[in-house]
Amino acid sequence: MGKSFHACAVKTLGEFRVFVLNSLVTFYAKCGSMEDSLHLFCELPGKGIVSWNAVICGFAQNGRGEDAVNFYERMRNTGLRPNSVTLLCSSWVCNHAGLVNKGYSYFKQARLEYLSLFKPKHYTFIFNCGCFEEDRVVYSILCLSIQELGFGRH
Repeated sequence: MGKSFHACAVKTLGEFRVFVLNSLVTFYAKCGSMEDSLHLFCELPGKGIVSWNAVICGFAQNGRGEDAVNFYERMRNTGLRPNSVTLLCSSWVCNHAGLVNKGYSYFKQARLEYLSLFKPKHYTFIFNCGCFEEDRVVYSILCLSIQELGFGRH
């Protein structure tokens, strides 16, 4: 059905814009066809962060942790900055693929370079991978956030 949709879009739209191509990259990844997803990604002109996220998250959703990590590193080597989705997905894949040390090093690097992108959901990686005890900075940030929200006050 998806390939029929893709064929129909080709007939109707002719040349695709990046938005449509990113949607198709995500679509094929979610259907488990990373080969089709990668093929479209390679044809994408002007790949942006959404394009890279589609493939990184696609590998993650399909249980291909090493591929997701390699693609994340490839993205970083292009000079493209991750966004909050990239950070969340890379943490998630490292945790679920058993790449805890690599994920924790990504987390620490991103926290230094892109602190403004971090939301509370990004810190769940620290809890899930068992690094919470090691990271006193995260502990301090979370305690301050909890107090600012009004919790923990007597």
